[in-house]
Amino acid sequence: MKSAASIFIFFLTANLCLAIDQAAKDKLKAEKVRTDGSRTFFGEAYREERSGFTVVHLKGEPYEIGYQRGVLLKNEINYALNSIDKELRQWITEYAGVESTTAMVMLFKDLAHNQGISKMLKFIPEEYIEEMQGIADGAGVKYKDILLLNAGYDVIENLTKLYCSAFAAASPATADGRLYHGRNLDWEPPDLIAEQNILFFVQPADGIPFVNIAPSPFVCVVTAMNLQGVSVTINVSLSNEPRTEGMPTFLLLRNIVQHAATIDEAIKMIQTTPRTVGNNILISDGKNNDASLLECSSSRCEIRKPQDGLLWANNHYEHPEMKKRQYPMNIYGRNNTEGRFERLGKLLKEKAGTLDIQTLVEVFRDRYNWETGTIDSFCPQSICNPKTAQSIIFAPTDRQFSIAQPLPIPACDGKYFAFDLKQEFEGAALSAPLAAIDENLHRRTDDYKSYQHFHTAQKLIAENKQSEALGNLKTAASLSPNSASLHRQIGIILCNNFKDYKLALQYLQKAMELATQNATDRFPQTSLNYFIGKSYLGSGEYEKAIATMEKVLALKLDEDLEAWTHIRIGQCYDMLNQHEKAITHYKKAIGVKDNAASTAALNYIDKPFNMNEKPLESRPKDSYLMNAI
Repeated sequence: MKSAASIFIFFLTANLCLAIDQAAKDKLKAEKVRTDGSRTFFGEAYREERSGFTVVHLKGEPYEIGYQRGVLLKNEINYALNSIDKELRQWITEYAGVESTTAMVMLFKDLAHNQGISKMLKFIPEEYIEEMQGIADGAGVKYKDILLLNAGYDVIENLTKLYCSAFAAASPATADGRLYHGRNLDWEPPDLIAEQNILFFVQPADGIPFVNIAPSPFVCVVTAMNLQGVSVTINVSLSNEPRTEGMPTFLLLRNIVQHAATIDEAIKMIQTTPRTVGNNILISDGKNNDASLLECSSSRCEIRKPQDGLLWANNHYEHPEMKKRQYPMNIYGRNNTEGRFERLGKLLKEKAGTLDIQTLVEVFRDRYNWETGTIDSFCPQSICNPKTAQSIIFAPTDRQFSIAQPLPIPACDGKYFAFDLKQEFEGAALSAPLAAIDENLHRRTDDYKSYQHFHTAQKLIAENKQSEALGNLKTAASLSPNSASLHRQIGIILCNNFKDYKLALQYLQKAMELATQNATDRFPQTSLNYFIGKSYLGSGEYEKAIATMEKVLALKLDEDLEAWTHIRIGQCYDMLNQHEKAITHYKKAIGVKDNAASTAALNYIDKPFNMNEKPLESRPKDSYLMNAI
């Protein structure tokens, strides 16, 4: 339960903007939206569509620039909030194993506020509170919802699925001597992030003008650069010491891009600000042609510097001291970040001395499938992967950046368009602009078409359009008949979502056959065997299910998956009328962190499992195994 102090802080902050000058508020409310050519204005702020992107210029005091955004992007903000609610419902259903309701979404939001965000409020600078309030007022939405989107990541970070890639490259690695800072943002839900790759050019009354590439409600920052040439991006890196007594991570990055004129100032901000969760923060400084990677937890921060002009990061710590603080990376596919890290470093080193905007985009478009050692679109966490919603390369020395048109995802396949901060803020003429990069020709291949059918199927499943989804899955498989990764993922979907266990077995066994022919030692044998065993169980082939689940137990597992594997074996023995054998396995599932496993095991000890009376339930986290080792 919250303390009285935290309750007081929450409601005090929630009403903070009442102190904002009422005359200034009235002036904003009296302002009218007007159109001039391709631009829609609200006061000094405006929006326009350019090169397929929504470009928004904001200027003024914190509440003012928030209100400008709320008015100019009212539709986009409401769409984002509704989409997040929809995603939360799906996530609750997936994670909790029960059909979620609107009431559950509201409860989740309240818990996030009460147990996490309320403790962070005293660390959030007042200017960002005012700006968020301005967005809420301008768009006519709830302030708490805007606050949740800007601070809620720190509450749920350890439940996220991880994919991002980032690098810094400078002399002697670059062909032209320029400093480049690139990032592929791989996020969920990818389509929403891709749809809302909005370019915010912000001129705050106090601070440095900057560009923030972000969804419509984001005051916070994940990808940004300021007019002093300081750029910043962030990759999740889970730490085993999260806390809520600190500044929300993405708002800390906003503080950097608005107030840090050098890399040293940015580093000092990170080191001296109370932090909450683990992250890898990449900062580049165009004035000093320098970059630093800060591997951070709530209690410690270590710095990695470029070697031979190269520095790169994914979703794990590399520094020995930080490895001690790493949240276990062997669950839910989180350890594939190391495969991506190896591949990214290999490509950068191979191209060192020749790196320019074209070759760096080629690196970001890499589809090496470390599961099979082939090039295709179905490795869940390759550098270019199904979740890549944003791809951008900064040239901080020149205050320029090149960003890919993100739809259809993966974003890095799109055409890259160049923008210049000096031109945007000062009207300066372009000098040596970054070259435009054409759309990836891979979009014309069967592999790409196959992926698009697979992605369409996933969206149709979320809309409960099972028949259409199945048709797209079958088409995807026909276009990529030799992809072990694709067949494994289709099999998991058929088992988990369709509960068509016999059809699931066909695809999973095909995946096993293909993997035997060309898989690497990183192929996810655990999840493949787990779902083959689960499909045998669902199909009534209990002896085969037990034998397969025994193979799973012989592999490296996290505690929760081991518990559920024992539950599956117990269920098989119950269906074979061998309850005493079943009990020995159920007991091994009691006491783990996954409460659902303990509850299920205790229930089955008391009352034997009978699939004829109760359908085979999904393990709450089964869908995470889509990407797992």
